[in-house]
Amino acid sequence: MMKYPSELSSDYDNYGFDRSELIKFLAAEGIHISEVPNAAPAAEKPEVPEWAKLSKAIKQFTLGEAADILIGIDPWHQGWRGDDGEREFGRACAALERAVWHGDLRPVSTDDHGHKSFHAQDLREWAESVGLEWCIPPTVPATAVTPIGTADDATLDRLRQLEAENARLTEQVAELQRQLQEAATAAQQATAPAPQQATAAPQDDEGMPPHPKRETTYLNTIGALVELIQTPRPERNSEAAVIREVVDNYGDRPGIAKRTLEGLFAEAKRRVQSV
Repeated sequence: MMKYPSELSSDYDNYGFDRSELIKFLAAEGIHISEVPNAAPAAEKPEVPEWAKLSKAIKQFTLGEAADILIGIDPWHQGWRGDDGEREFGRACAALERAVWHGDLRPVSTDDHGHKSFHAQDLREWAESVGLEWCIPPTVPATAVTPIGTADDATLDRLRQLEAENARLTEQVAELQRQLQEAATAAQQATAPAPQQATAAPQDDEGMPPHPKRETTYLNTIGALVELIQTPRPERNSEAAVIREVVDNYGDRPGIAKRTLEGLFAEAKRRVQSV
């Protein structure tokens, strides 16, 4: 069956002639041109949403806000994201958390509830490094010339890293100081004073009140001895037996320890004998 030209090529319908035939005809006449395939239409640049334009002025975002931005959702939206949106939001949060864990992304602050915040520029650079789109346009166009006397991007990045590192070290120092203070307090409470220290009795005879900790030791010791006096026992026939019974019965009280009681008893006897 004979086919019409329009059935052989769509160019007959679009232009009234077939391009390949025209090229051959021109070549026969000494005019040589190359056949260029149809150029693909240029991809349209996605329009930046209004919320993204307004977000250019914001310098820091929380992890949840950054996750919404990565999936193209207004971080200040209200309501349900939808099933697909919630799944994408979860994946974005997981990607950000893993970036922090691996050191690829550093938070600038973490509040008391563990919520992290990040510099907008750090989020943009991380997203571009992993092939994700950060839809908030940059504050300074890429073609802008850096004025003389201003820091370049590398310097600003280094300053941000140093700021984050300084914040992290400050938190660590504060935590270490707190732990050191707790350890010192626990050591003071658990460690009984040496006998030679116990002999340095407070200056009660000069009208000076005893140290609160020492006063607690004195009162606990006196209270324990009063209890023992009210319940006499035949086996309580020596100073060592008294100390042993006091420690056994009241050893959980502050200042009640074998060495402490030995020192107190020795000082008390010396005071009484010197009067």
